[in-house]
Amino acid sequence: MIYLYYGEDSFSQIQAIKNLEEQVGMMEIRDANISRYVARETSKEGLIAACMTMPFLAEKRLIIILGLWEYSLSKQSNKKKQSNKKNDGYEKSEWTDFWDVIEQIPDTTDIVFSEYNFSPSQKILSNLSENWTVQEFPRMQEYALVNWIRKKTIDQQIQIQPNAISLLIELIGSDLWELDNELEKLILYSSGQPITTNHVNTLVSASKTVNVFEAINALLNGNIRQSFQLINALLSGEYEARNFRFLMARQTRQLILTKALIEKKISSQEIGKSLNISSSYSVKKTMERANNTSWDRLNRLHKQLIETDRAIKTSELEERIALETFVAEMCITS
Repeated sequence: MIYLYYGEDSFSQIQAIKNLEEQVGMMEIRDANISRYVARETSKEGLIAACMTMPFLAEKRLIIILGLWEYSLSKQSNKKKQSNKKNDGYEKSEWTDFWDVIEQIPDTTDIVFSEYNFSPSQKILSNLSENWTVQEFPRMQEYALVNWIRKKTIDQQIQIQPNAISLLIELIGSDLWELDNELEKLILYSSGQPITTNHVNTLVSASKTVNVFEAINALLNGNIRQSFQLINALLSGEYEARNFRFLMARQTRQLILTKALIEKKISSQEIGKSLNISSSYSVKKTMERANNTSWDRLNRLHKQLIETDRAIKTSELEERIALETFVAEMCITS
């Protein structure tokens, strides 16, 4: 059987490949019957030889090759550009004959083409024979992430609160590698109890970001005491003043854009696309904040951030003093 796995979700791809690996004979002889290759470091002849090799004390042999479709087509495209410049016709890719050969590999060999940065066209897919199994692994959307987290915790016989799932997705996004790692820590930390938002805030490596946005919210609300408390707590650790300024500037730009789109009656889905935010929870929170912040305050935030940046770059103020001055100015004029 020939498999084509493609898509940005490398985590799910690797899990699918692991399932195929587990079907390759007994564990003691599995390594002898599984070969892995990276396209850019592989010759066509070497790969063909591996495909034609009989399995060792097993019924199947598995060949896994990463990025061959992307690599061979990019080389083909480069050769085409070069030949066009020379006006001497188009030379075929060195891998062209390979695709015919693999149709003839013995039934004892399974081969998996794993592609992260390549999506086959409908024309390519329609030309594949019945020997091919094609599966796409796109980056998960929020509803799929929710189901994935639920299944992960159910398999571990652990409950997780819906708000904790939403917060986890907001902090980490669609990176299944990091989600899997953080869930493992949360499952151990909760000691059999339901996972709550408190657990996520306490343990998740991105929880520092929660404190950053709490500080930003306090600043937007004009709460000078809470703003200074949260910012000083952040800066007492490893967090740097310029990082907070960057996040404050980004949040301000997002709020300005969101408020303008809301006034044009743009849907929340379109607003999320404009902000490049996949989490509906994050979009909802941004829209709520934009509705609760006046245009006057957003304009003053933007102007004050520009003035703070100017003062730092011209060495009028040191980074942290400039940030504290900015906080005081914004809270006093709220």
